[in-house]
Amino acid sequence: LSSGALTLSFEDRERIINAGFFGQVRFGWRDRVFLTGGLRVDGNSAFGE
Repeated sequence: LSSGALTLSFEDRERIINAGFFGQVRFGWRDRVFLTGGLRVDGNSAFGE
C-alpha cells in the first residue's frame, strides 16, 4: 500500500476601493445669524451596489 498527499494551492486577489468626500459651508448674516452645513459621502466596493 502507498499513501500520498495532494496539495492544491490557489491564489485569489480582489481589489477593494474605499473613497470618501466631505464638504462644509459656513454662512453668517449681519453678525446675528450663523449657519453651518456639512455633507459626507462614503463608499466601499466591498459593499456592492
